[in-house]
Amino acid sequence: MRFYVCNPWLLYVWINILSFAFCYDQLVNAASTIVSSSSTYNYGSYTGSADKTIDGNLDQVYTNCMHTVGGRSEAWLQIDLGGLFNLKSVKIWYRQDINRGKDQNTKRLKGFSILASYEPVLKPYTSIVDKRYQCYKDPGNVTLDTELELNCTRLARYVTIYNDQKNDGNGVFLEICEVEIYGCPRRRYGENCTRCDTCNAECDVTGRCDTLGCKEGYHPPFCKAKKAGGVTKNT
Repeated sequence: MRFYVCNPWLLYVWINILSFAFCYDQLVNAASTIVSSSSTYNYGSYTGSADKTIDGNLDQVYTNCMHTVGGRSEAWLQIDLGGLFNLKSVKIWYRQDINRGKDQNTKRLKGFSILASYEPVLKPYTSIVDKRYQCYKDPGNVTLDTELELNCTRLARYVTIYNDQKNDGNGVFLEICEVEIYGCPRRRYGENCTRCDTCNAECDVTGRCDTLGCKEGYHPPFCKAKKAGGVTKNT
């Protein structure tokens, strides 16, 4: 089972290399995370079900991936983490078994969005909804890698990967093999998920306190430096 994503740094002591790492939590857990999709493509013994995206299998052959049905105007994958978390980033492993050039593997993904929300965000989407929940929007004019990690710094329970761009003559598709979501429990921040005890209420994953500001004696926005007297608020 995979729990963390790390940025290791090395300390050389004598002839030995000691590796230390500060890590964000890997929030997707196959035992408790709930996933759903806009549709499920079936062909013979293959079923492109949403649960393939949280099974820990990083093999990017389509039989190990979720796959939506063609001929639709939109496609989405929704991940329910089961509670609110301070999100840092979303990592996607996309199908890469098409041998007609790199651009063909992720052709159907171009123009996709990542949305993060307290409540389920399904369909239809509008520009207003996108502005409210969207934490990433692909411009749709470049070839995407089959392995992507994208910043999504929000307090959220639901993460939705959504597309309505018709990049294929057969409609809109998603073919996602695996998803990992990195971050911290609520009211924790940073690579070692430190408690933001000096905030009056919430902090984001960088440690910045919300609009309710800092406890008495601390200075916004990160509520770290002492400030003489008074309750301070973020601006």
